[in-house]
Parts: sequence; C-alpha cells; structure tokens
Amino acid sequence: TSITYASYVLMIKTATRRGYGARTILFYGLAVGTLCLAPLQRAETLQAVLRAPGIIPWLIALALVTLGAGLTFNAGLRDVPASSASIVATMEPLTAVVLGWLILSESMDGLQVLGALCILWSVTVLQLQRVKRHGKHGAP
Repeated sequence: TSITYASYVLMIKTATRRGYGARTILFYGLAVGTLCLAPLQRAETLQAVLRAPGIIPWLIALALVTLGAGLTFNAGLRDVPASSASIVATMEPLTAVVLGWLILSESMDGLQVLGALCILWSVTVLQLQRVKRHGKHGAP
C-alpha cells in the first residue's frame, strides 16, 4: 500500500500542475479505486448493510468526511511539497487511534501508545530537519 499511496500523491501533484482541480482529481482517484476494489467485495457484505438500514446514515457521514478530507488534501498539494504532505499524512493512523480511544472507548495497550509516540517523534524530527534546512516555512 505504501507504493500505491506514494504514487497517488505524486499523481495528484502532477495533475495539479497540469491544471486539474481537486474535485476532478479526487473523482478520478475514487473511480479507479472503486473499479479496482469492487470486484473484491463479497455479496454477503452488501446484503448485511442492506439488512441494517440504521448503518446507512453512518456510511453517508463517513463518505462526506472522506470526501472533505480528500478534497482538502488534494487542494493542499497545490501549494505544499509532496514530501511535506506525506510526512503530515502519517499522523492519520495516530488520529484514528486517539479518536477511537476518546469517542468509542477503545482500549490502547502499551504497544499502541509506543507506536503513537514513535509517529509523533518521527514527524517532529522530520519537520524540524526541514525547517533547519529550508528556513521557517520549510520551503524547498
């Protein structure tokens, strides 16, 4: 997945330079993802969702949040180097773990806390190195 993610970020950057907007890039990215993943889905999964209509509003909310995040990320790549965006994006799993702990009362064991601290430390070190090399704003 890291290769596909890195490729996606570079493709967004290239498409942005060619004048495509964040919505267009996201539309094509989601379309390709859907075409690639849809054949891998099981019919039982779709049937389970349809049998539990109370879940549909949650899926719609999740879709809207995902669209908002994707649009923001794609638009941000217009002005931010791909390397910086990728570094900051590594905070995503940490954010998911913390929100799961806060909102869903999921437990965090020692290894998860250690992993979260490693992510924070890594992002901080990389950003400090960038600032040191390129000045206050980290521009290349």
